Amino acid sequence: MIYRIGSFNMYKFQAYRSDKEISKDLNKVAEIIRTERFDIIALQEIFSKTAMDMLLIRLGCNWKGSWESPRSTSIQAAEGYAFLWNTDRIELAESVTVNGKRTYYPRIYNQYRVDRTKGQHTLVRNPYYGRFHPIHTFMEIRLINVHIMYSKNRDSTSDNIGDVRMRKNEIDTVVKSIYVKEADKRYGNNMPAYTLILGDYNLNLESSMASWPYVDEIIEVEEGQRIRRIKTVQEQLTTLRRANAQKKVQEQLTTLRRANAQKKEINNQEEMEDIYSINKFANNYDHFSYDEQRFDGIAILADRIDTLNKYLQNDVERHRKIISDHVPIVLNMNMRK
Repeated sequence: MIYRIGSFNMYKFQAYRSDKEISKDLNKVAEIIRTERFDIIALQEIFSKTAMDMLLIRLGCNWKGSWESPRSTSIQAAEGYAFLWNTDRIELAESVTVNGKRTYYPRIYNQYRVDRTKGQHTLVRNPYYGRFHPIHTFMEIRLINVHIMYSKNRDSTSDNIGDVRMRKNEIDTVVKSIYVKEADKRYGNNMPAYTLILGDYNLNLESSMASWPYVDEIIEVEEGQRIRRIKTVQEQLTTLRRANAQKKVQEQLTTLRRANAQKKEINNQEEMEDIYSINKFANNYDHFSYDEQRFDGIAILADRIDTLNKYLQNDVERHRKIISDHVPIVLNMNMRK
């Protein structure tokens, strides 16, 4: 059985907003979610429940969703999260208690410990945690939906090192103070669980060839005699360049093509696709993270969905306006490896 888990930063998605910068096409967003056959999709930058509900209406009766915004004194940090799931395949986790059946609704994860001796700190924007049950199986999928805070001026020193340190510390805190706490929990039904961190990390994997700052591909967590290895995947570029940035890159690539053409070194499709990606995409910010040992035996395939090419004929500015400045990512979990 294969489950398709998605993540998508929706870029300032709020109800009824329409201006020169943003005018969401909710029918197109719904088309993407349905066509790409997501079972669950985690969304970031959802500014209101009404916005989520407007999208759910367009998805149809076999979709449900939940929305919440983290408490914050910062307007910038108070962006909301959402989970959407296909009810033909997924339901919320439940258990039977002495008081009857209990359903576990997604929640903002507010209670966790930080170890300041290891550089951890309270998150600026707490994550959204959900427990989901694939129908007709005996397992849970647990998702920690994150949007790591991006702020160039926060505690910054030279070269924004303070901001970068903050971002790396935030993902370190999510892994060591939240992921490890929830990943192995068993409840009354003793159902096994597979836990993922997913979302916008505002950090690149070095293997993506995007520029610094980088997230560590492996974060190790010491637990007594055991070392847990949390692996981060999805190395494709996922954020779109602005028009002025595209123009600058295009000029550089034109010069490069001319030089390479003289050397007859740029004649294959793969190189042309690399140039397309460099020109249209900027950063590799969107990822999934999971415990290597826990997922041993499960085939994992993570990638971006190039909605820019597939749905909008490579029109970057239109994609930014009616969809997002990100493209979605997907993780396929094959339980029958």
